[in-house]
Amino acid sequence: MSGIDHSLLYEARKFTTAANVHYVKTWIFCYETSEPDSPRRKRFEQLLREFVATKRLTLGIRMQAKVALDRGIDLRRASTALDEAIKRCF
Repeated sequence: MSGIDHSLLYEARKFTTAANVHYVKTWIFCYETSEPDSPRRKRFEQLLREFVATKRLTLGIRMQAKVALDRGIDLRRASTALDEAIKRCF
């Protein structure tokens, strides 16, 4: 008999926004109220797992993009400083 995965619910709620609140709350409600080990519970658990996985992936990509952008800004700043130093030598 499978119990409720509370960490899954926590993660799903963490990624809930104004744009998706209705369907995420519906999935959580259906998951919580379904009979343990029923096809219905398994289906809503899978929906929640896919939702959380997608949001984690999106968050990871955004974080990587931010790091790349910050690194590019740092490199441009260093390049500009080096150009100015070279100009001062001549």
